[in-house]
Amino acid sequence: MSIQQYVLEKFDGNLEWFVEECKKVYHQQRVNHVLDLREYLNGKHKILNRSVEVWNGKEYYPRTIVLNLAKNILNFESTYLLGNPITISGKDATVKKFKKVWRKGNYDRVTKKILDNVIKYGMCWEVCYLDENKDIQSYIVKPEDGYEVISPDNKYIGFIEHYVVDGCSYYNVFYEDRIEKWDDVGGQLRKVAEFTNISGLPIRYKNDQNELDENSGRSSLEDIIPLIDQLEDVLSKFSDSFYKHHNPLMIISGQILKGDGFNPHLVGNALNLDDGSTADMISNKLDHMSFKEIYGTIYQALLTISNTPGIAMSSVELSNISETSLLLLYSVADVRGALNESWLKEGLMERLKVFKKLMELKGIAVNQDDFDELELIFQYARPKNRTEIVDNIVKLRSINMLSLETAVEQNPYTSNKAQEMDRLREEQMENNMGNKKDKDDKKSDDLGNKDGQQMQE
Repeated sequence: MSIQQYVLEKFDGNLEWFVEECKKVYHQQRVNHVLDLREYLNGKHKILNRSVEVWNGKEYYPRTIVLNLAKNILNFESTYLLGNPITISGKDATVKKFKKVWRKGNYDRVTKKILDNVIKYGMCWEVCYLDENKDIQSYIVKPEDGYEVISPDNKYIGFIEHYVVDGCSYYNVFYEDRIEKWDDVGGQLRKVAEFTNISGLPIRYKNDQNELDENSGRSSLEDIIPLIDQLEDVLSKFSDSFYKHHNPLMIISGQILKGDGFNPHLVGNALNLDDGSTADMISNKLDHMSFKEIYGTIYQALLTISNTPGIAMSSVELSNISETSLLLLYSVADVRGALNESWLKEGLMERLKVFKKLMELKGIAVNQDDFDELELIFQYARPKNRTEIVDNIVKLRSINMLSLETAVEQNPYTSNKAQEMDRLREEQMENNMGNKKDKDDKKSDDLGNKDGQQMQE
């Protein structure tokens, strides 16, 4: 079904159909959920809703300890996958063209923003365009501003970017062939402009964690928020109980003490009691080991559910570990990294197709066969034993099982492979020229010695 048929059947061909589309319950529930997640990341946690207690007519405010563990876990998840730049692999001439676009558009940063949005909110969209200098650029449509148009046969046929500024609504309606801009500035909806759509519908990025809706992603936050809430609840309530019962209460039986009692400013107060009187200091015995066990169990469950290795959150102390040990410690992170890599690579390959289309509009030809061979390679930001890696590279080079270019690429001390290869070529040329000069000098010396011998004879 095309977008025109969809508008005709669902909205009776109304030109302002996108307004009603954005008001659908499905979209509103998703947008409200995204906004709730944003508020949580901004510090609005469930523990802050603890009610004020009243005792003897006075208000008592319970402790509300907020743990911003979610940000650390999500930052680790995104940095683990994109801590190292993505490598474009393929024919050198074609790769060079795409790398130039990638670098000029600062797409390493754009990709990190996309991954960050999807991890936190489940999905987002990317719009590619040509700026005033005819350079390829992109901007990201935030999860709460994007409204996909899905046909009854589950096809992505249109897109609406809708946001509100100063009480005015703005709409960017994407069709396959055009983009319409609308707003209601002045109180009435109006079409402001219309452009030719040269890049197609916005590129969709979403994970595959939503089991109820295949057209929407699911935030990683939803798995860890209940556990963080429980950690905050346990820690806050234990702190309350600790301070409430920290000072012991004296219980005296027998004759009532007269006078002002003890002077709280003196050290070494003494108490004399009559026969049959007793004095006891009553205090609550807090079981700190039970608290430690409960807190540790919940915290470990949090790391397990989020696929975060304990060593990354300072829960494990290790030293002098090998590359194999690192692989085992970070195996859970590799699982989450592979899941994120699968959906991100799918979206990035769509981005490269849009790049090819825009490059051809600029007069830059790209061979289709060479384009089909392009591949995106991710290098996880796992800690590495550099000495062990270098030793392995040297061994493989010594038995001719590894090319020089691959060795340079895998070298942990190399940050720019192309620059390093150029430097090696320059050194090789200088060495060759030096060897040639030495040979010429030696040849000249040999000829001189020979001529001298002949003259003597």
